[in-house]
This record gives sequence, structure tokens and C-alpha cells, in this order.
Amino acid sequence: MKKVNLAFKAKAQKVLDRMEDPRETLDYSYQRQLELLTKVRHGAASAGASRARVEAHMKTLRREQAALDDQTGLEPGAGEGRQVLRRKAELEEELSRLAAEHNSLRAEEEQLAAARDRLQMKVETFRVRKDSIKGTYSAAESQARVNLIWSGFTEEVAGAGMDPIPDARRRELLAQLRSGIEEITACVESLDREMDSVRQWQTELEHQAHQAPGTGEEELPHLASELLPGVSKLISDLSAHRHSLHADEEKLKEAYDRLAATVQASQPREEDAQDTDAAGEGGQL
Repeated sequence: MKKVNLAFKAKAQKVLDRMEDPRETLDYSYQRQLELLTKVRHGAASAGASRARVEAHMKTLRREQAALDDQTGLEPGAGEGRQVLRRKAELEEELSRLAAEHNSLRAEEEQLAAARDRLQMKVETFRVRKDSIKGTYSAAESQARVNLIWSGFTEEVAGAGMDPIPDARRRELLAQLRSGIEEITACVESLDREMDSVRQWQTELEHQAHQAPGTGEEELPHLASELLPGVSKLISDLSAHRHSLHADEEKLKEAYDRLAATVQASQPREEDAQDTDAAGEGGQL
């Protein structure tokens, strides 16, 4: 029996080795996108903070400018009057320079905020796609193992022919079938959770696609419309994998029930044989 299990595990490993595992690459790509998104967020926040500092400085200068306006009654030719006029001219020049800087910072902030929002949408879509691909790969792994369980079961049943499979071996086959059923059930539940997640993001994209854009968000509805077909395909692919897994699950359950029935049917015969042996021994006594 140990040799059979070792052979089974070796076959399963060969099948899995032939499957290219995309999970590590997807996680790495997602991490890099998150890093880029973090940089863009920091850039937008930095531009906003700089704009706020300029606004605060402009308010201070305007208060000073208002105070100087209250001194317009001074004689222009007097020394103090000349200082007021010179300072007002300096303030006008400084405020003009700050206004230009403020406009530049606001434009930069809006540009970075728009880039942040676009990238956020793309990164979230990639995350959903990444998790879906990882889910379908895990489902494919489960199916590969389950198909080997099924192949081993059918080969053993066919090889036995008219000879009954020993009861101990039937129980071992039942354990393998039960293991396959449990693995598929867990995988189907995982795919269901992933489909719920994708559908939630699909709903969000549909909302974004039909929402009136705000300032600096003119491209978001168009981007959401571009991303929707890919997200819909993810749902279709997950649904197809789920349907395939469910078919395998039903197949294993049917085989399990048939085999379990033969094990139960053999128990009365074994008990009768034991009773007959005991009666024979009693007669000899």
C-alpha cells in the first residue's frame, strides 16, 4: 500500500510540475504597482501641502497689505509714506509671484491626483485579476490531484474484473475519494468567494463608468468602461472553473456512494462467516 501511495504522489507531482505557477510573478507585479501608487500618492500629497503653505503665506501678506492700505493718508513725500509705498510695491510683486506658484502647484496637484485615481483603479483591477488567476490555478491544481484519484480508482476497479476488491482496499479507496471530495468542495467555496469579490469590483466600475466626472476626473469613466470587459471575462472564467469542479465533485460523490454501499453490504456476510466459524468451534467442543 505504501508503494501505491508513493506512486500516486509521484504522478501527482509530475502533473503539477508541468503546470506553470503564475502566483509568485503576479504577487511581485502587484507589489511593484503598489509601490508606484504610493509614490504618486506621496507626490499628490506633497503638492497639496506646498500649495497650502503658499496659500497661508499669501494670506499673511494680504493682511499686511490691508494694514498698509489703512495708512494711505500719509504724505507720499514723507519718509514714512515712501516706506509704505515701497513695501506695498514689494508686497504686490511677492503676491504676484506667489499667485503664479500657487497656480502651478494646484495644476500639479490636480494632475497627480488624476494620475493617482487612474492608477488606483488599474491597480485594484489588477489585484482582482491576480486573485482570480491564483484562484483558478489553485483550482487546476486540485483538479489535477482529483483526476489522478479518479484515474487510480477506475483503473483499480477495471483491473479487479469479476474478483471483489478486498474490503481493506475498498476502505482505502473510500478515504481517497473522500479526500478528493473535500478538496473540491473547499476549492468551490474559495472560487465562490473570489467571484463575489470580482462582482463587487464590477459593480464599482459600472458605477464609475456612468458617474458624472468631477474636476480632474474626466478620464475615469472612460477608463472604467475600458476595464469592464476584462473584469466580466474574469467572472466568466471563474464560473467555468466552478462548473468543471462541480462536475468532478458529483462524479466522485457518486463513486463514493457506490463503493460505500459495497462495503456496507459485505459486513453482514463477514459477520455471518464469523458466526459460522464460532458455531463450528462450539460443535467441536
